[in-house]
Amino acid sequence: MKRGLFSSIAPLYGCFFQFQLRMYRKFLLLPSLERVVGSRAKVLDVGFGTGALMQALLEQGHDVAGVDYSTGMLRVARKKLKTGGALLFHEDVREGLSFETDSFDVVFAAYVVHGLSSYARRVALEEMARVARKAVILFEHSDSPGLMVNAVEWLEGNHFATFKKERAALLASIFDWCETIPFSKRSVVYVCQQDIL
Repeated sequence: MKRGLFSSIAPLYGCFFQFQLRMYRKFLLLPSLERVVGSRAKVLDVGFGTGALMQALLEQGHDVAGVDYSTGMLRVARKKLKTGGALLFHEDVREGLSFETDSFDVVFAAYVVHGLSSYARRVALEEMARVARKAVILFEHSDSPGLMVNAVEWLEGNHFATFKKERAALLASIFDWCETIPFSKRSVVYVCQQDIL
């Protein structure tokens, strides 16, 4: 993924904030997510983009922090977030996170992991697992996301194809357990945990 791409297209992504917010509100009502996240959890949103997922989490009463490497997305999120209290950090998960181990109950990443190179994807997931006490929850495209998404993914560097090939083995190498939850024709949720007893 090209570093400057998301900063340059951040204002355009900001136009989809309300659509994203409605989608994330629905995602968070999935019984598996409600069971894992619980109430008043301390959560981290990795690659928060416009801030729509953070807004949905804040509305549910969670303590929310987020990291994104794009200064453009950081600006958009600061403008869009309506509920105060989210802590926003300018960090790149591919370079490691500044948080202590087990700093958060749950770590979310929405439509982030598939866009990373194989090496960066592993680093990012290992960092998310390190700072998550209970679970890492990934919102991702289904294997058939549609023509428009495929075109955007191609523009972003087309790491989505390798993600589809590597996904199962990669997640199994980092987490003890992952539940795959189809959400729609174009979206899927992965709830990944370690040390399940």
